[in-house]
Amino acid sequence: CSLQIEPLVTLFHFTLPTWVEAQGGFTNPKTIKDFANYAAVVAQYLGDDVTYWCTINEPEIFSTFSYITGYWPPQERSLLKGIRAYYDILPRAHIAAYKAIKRHCPESKIGISKNNIWYVGTGGIISPVVSRVWWWWANHRFLDRIKRYSDYIGLNYYFKVNVHGFHAEIDQYNPSELGWGLHPEGLYVTLADLGKRYKKPIIVTEAGVADSTDESRAWYIKELLRHTHQAISEGVDVRGFLYWSLLDNFEWDKGFWPKFGLIEVDRKTMRRKIRPSAREYAKIIKAGGLD
Repeated sequence: CSLQIEPLVTLFHFTLPTWVEAQGGFTNPKTIKDFANYAAVVAQYLGDDVTYWCTINEPEIFSTFSYITGYWPPQERSLLKGIRAYYDILPRAHIAAYKAIKRHCPESKIGISKNNIWYVGTGGIISPVVSRVWWWWANHRFLDRIKRYSDYIGLNYYFKVNVHGFHAEIDQYNPSELGWGLHPEGLYVTLADLGKRYKKPIIVTEAGVADSTDESRAWYIKELLRHTHQAISEGVDVRGFLYWSLLDNFEWDKGFWPKFGLIEVDRKTMRRKIRPSAREYAKIIKAGGLD
């Protein structure tokens, strides 16, 4: 490509077709075959132009908010359905899609985007034990199921969670506009953990901040990159870093108000404006790294 852009295609990022929802979505085994057929068709059309594929974005977030809390469509409230989606149907759907893409594009690199959290036990004897259980269930359980069918691991990193006994809450120190504390050092922690456990290439597929004033974004990007470099210097095989996001996006249960974009979007006029932090990021890219 003359622009030197390497595309990474995501097949499923939460949008569930109504006909799939009607048959039970990712709680129905039939969806596994349907998802594999979909992956095969997309691979046939795009395979000549795409090397990197992400089958499913954040399976633990989707299964929790769609089937347990009911915040997202199909707005179910069933612990059993949520566990089944996360533990059974979604991993099998990834594996089926992996095989389908490989049949058409054997040289492709296929993985998922996994939202891994920096869990920290705070206070009491039981908190560190509970935090390790949370870490295994939320960060490792899905990846353990699909490790034979992953060419790379996509890491989405956003926040630190403090575990007090059996209670867990997002750390809100130095918060973004979403109330998520900004802890760029957690990216190093999660990268090091993945590198040690799986010994696979890793792509940071999402990391960013909701910041309508653009006051924290440049600092946060630089710190994220510093901690990514720290992981690389210690032997973690990091192949890429994708800031979330290029444009202000639609945040599923919140709408358009959280501003993640390097480029501001006026939703009334659709006018786009490059933010100062984007120009700082461009300088880093052009220079090939930080000072």
